[in-house]
Amino acid sequence: MKLKNVLPIASMLLVGLMSGCNKDQDSSLSSAISPGDKAGANQLKSATLALPLVNLGTAGDFAILSKAGITNVFKSTITGDIGSSPITGAAILVSCAEVTGTILAVDAAGPLPASVTNPTKLGIAVGDMQAAYTDAAGRANPDFLNLGAGNIGGLTLTPGLYKWTTGLLIPSDVTISGGPNDVWIFQVTGPLTLNNAVKINLMGGAQAKNIFWQVTTAVSLGTTSHFEGNILGQTSISLLTGASINGRLLAQTAVALQMSTVTVTPADAPDAVLPTVNSTEPINNATGVASNKAIVVNFSEAMDIATINASTFTLMQGTTVVAGAVTYTGSKATFISTSNLENGKIYIATITSGAKDIAGNALASNHTFSFTTEVAADIILPVVNSTVPQNNATGVELNKVVSLTFSEVMNPLTINASTFTLMQGTVAVSGVVAYSGTTATFTPSVILVSDLVYTATITTGAKDLAGNSLAANSVLSFTTVASVPSSTLAAVNLGVAGNFAILSKTGVTDVYKSAITGDVGASPISGGAIHATCDEVAGTIYTVDVNRLIPCAVTNPSMLTTAVSDMEAAYTDAAGRANPDFKEFGAGNIGGKTLTPGLYKWTSGVIIPTEVTISGGPNDVWIFQVAGNLTMSAAMKIILTGGAQAKNIFWVTAGSVTIGTTSHFEGNILGQTSINLLTGSSINGRILAQTAVALQMSTVIKP
Repeated sequence: MKLKNVLPIASMLLVGLMSGCNKDQDSSLSSAISPGDKAGANQLKSATLALPLVNLGTAGDFAILSKAGITNVFKSTITGDIGSSPITGAAILVSCAEVTGTILAVDAAGPLPASVTNPTKLGIAVGDMQAAYTDAAGRANPDFLNLGAGNIGGLTLTPGLYKWTTGLLIPSDVTISGGPNDVWIFQVTGPLTLNNAVKINLMGGAQAKNIFWQVTTAVSLGTTSHFEGNILGQTSISLLTGASINGRLLAQTAVALQMSTVTVTPADAPDAVLPTVNSTEPINNATGVASNKAIVVNFSEAMDIATINASTFTLMQGTTVVAGAVTYTGSKATFISTSNLENGKIYIATITSGAKDIAGNALASNHTFSFTTEVAADIILPVVNSTVPQNNATGVELNKVVSLTFSEVMNPLTINASTFTLMQGTVAVSGVVAYSGTTATFTPSVILVSDLVYTATITTGAKDLAGNSLAANSVLSFTTVASVPSSTLAAVNLGVAGNFAILSKTGVTDVYKSAITGDVGASPISGGAIHATCDEVAGTIYTVDVNRLIPCAVTNPSMLTTAVSDMEAAYTDAAGRANPDFKEFGAGNIGGKTLTPGLYKWTSGVIIPTEVTISGGPNDVWIFQVAGNLTMSAAMKIILTGGAQAKNIFWVTAGSVTIGTTSHFEGNILGQTSINLLTGSSINGRILAQTAVALQMSTVIKP
């Protein structure tokens, strides 16, 4: 088998609700899905299969299912049934004209004339949704743990079980590659964020119905982005303007749409296609094969890992069985002999018909291939070709990762904390050693000390795949950047923009009741785009024109123009600061870290999945340059210690900013795009956005 927030705009919503929608469209998604998919989602043939599908039960009948309602900016396009329970149908803010399917509600308050009242079906579906979430979250023994350190932009994802102990960021296009019956389960312990205009692409026949994203906190799909798969969200799922998904939105809190597209693909018939062997390494009758060669069989589809073992994949030399280990990943089986093969001998590899695909289909017959090993063994000693930093380098960053590139592929078991060390004098530096391709890395667990000499050593214990050691220890030394008083880092001049708690160019949306201490303004957009009310603002609301909906508003377009210009200048200043003290700190994950004064720079997004401490004096300055999105998980806090002040902290962010529900943030946010404060979140600082600001019962206090 090829295992295979959005505030409703009153006028727009009224138009959507009044537009005609034939109640006979009650041909729910179930009419387009086979009975097997409705009842249990393509049940697998064997309980011993490697990765069974997640059983969605009756939740699989829905394109959108939520427990706390569906908000919407008209016009979205939804193909499939939608529903919400136990909340009243009045919380479904999608009109009939937007749904090709049925709108199910627990009471008669759902959108008319299209909604159907069916609390019993909804109750069962929500129960099935929760059971599916528990199933997906409980899958053990992941094939991939913390892949990409929580950043999978640009990667190709093969079938299997993936787990991240932090949030997950997708800043660039991702490919999901596999057969039409392959299964992917992604376990995300934190928020899932897809950047603006980024796409998930399917290859090789992979199907969205077999892809499951289990997420413990908020899911945010960026503007005009495209997503594939079923989202099982423990909290909210938000599709920003123009975002689309081929899959289901199954949220245990709320779903938010903004002119979004949601499509569910119907199920297929069971797979009965027999797997085949596409290719082998080495090829049949190959000669001169290295004695340390890994023997590889590439199948036409994903196989049941339980059937790929030492009984079904064997290597013989004459009548002698070669001892070795069999592994399987994606659609590839690998045999690695316990010791090097004999030189100049013929070997026969066999994969038997005991090997089966995920549906239980076996190979039609045994597949056999032979090869001859090389005459001479590899005796060339490996060397270190290059290092980062270079030997005797100066001015090295305090969070520098030390890397060594070898002349050939090394035995990864010999690249470890015993053979690769970093010392400061006689003191060992703690850190993590990793190896990939031909490069070994040492990532210090602590920040290095300024203006000191460090020595990295790779010993002769490091060996290549043939067992050849380095001829001698390879040593490099470098000196860290000289200490610079934090007072030399000038604060960012906000100009007139500093008078505002919130300043935006394209408006301020709000879920009542927020609490804002300080002035609020938007320019050049009309004052009608400011949705904060007078009783929410302890300060002045400034608009470029008269806004009768906000009687307390003051019209001052000239001052607002100056403030916006100063905001843009401040962003340019902060983003242009050079010579950072810290580059790629925490690889973009700063959860649990303590941030000392200085200039920080990331070339990708930054996530804050756990609490962060900013520590320094009352006059110290912090500037954080973030080239992607800034995402803070729900219920997290930034804590100030040592007298550090929010007014001296500047977050300059090229992508969108999302502060999770009930989280607390510190500092001034200079956002090139949108800034979103989710339900109950708060900030001690300023929100200065070059696009829109979104509040949800949030607290903003200007320092």
